[in-house]
Amino acid sequence: MNQVSPGGLVPPRPNLGPEPWREPGSITGVLLVVGILTVLVPPAVFLLRRQFGAAAQAKRSKFVAGGSSRAEHSPQDNLVALSDSIRTALILKLGMACRAKTTEELSADARLEQLLGDQGRSELIRFLDRIDRLKFALPRADRNDEALQQMLSEWEPRIVALRERIQTNAPGRDHDSRRR
Repeated sequence: MNQVSPGGLVPPRPNLGPEPWREPGSITGVLLVVGILTVLVPPAVFLLRRQFGAAAQAKRSKFVAGGSSRAEHSPQDNLVALSDSIRTALILKLGMACRAKTTEELSADARLEQLLGDQGRSELIRFLDRIDRLKFALPRADRNDEALQQMLSEWEPRIVALRERIQTNAPGRDHDSRRR
């Protein structure tokens, strides 16, 4: 039998020494990307909103200045634009809180009756209610543009007159009291 003498561990040859520590990744690259995005994204969002918002605003506000409809738009678009113009006049006269009000909430607003009188208020609410039904109803294949055109020709002069009353009335003054 051979006797083996206990020895120590023999390390592999050659001994390269300890491995170097890995440095954590530099955060400057991440900060650079975040900085570039911070600078470029807000102007891009602004330009997109401006471009797409201008087309939608032009479609909605064609009644605000002139008060007449354009033939290239459907009667439904003209009625909705007329509704938007009267709501814009109400917002300008009664404040931004009026913007979020539904037709039912507007009908309960006492300032509206002071501004237009009872008959004007009820006529305006009746118009806004009809347009709400027109805007939020599902589109139908048998939509009658002639009936909508008739509705537009009936309502447009009345709503334009109401809008002018809203714009000329001082807030808080009753329209009927000026006639006396």
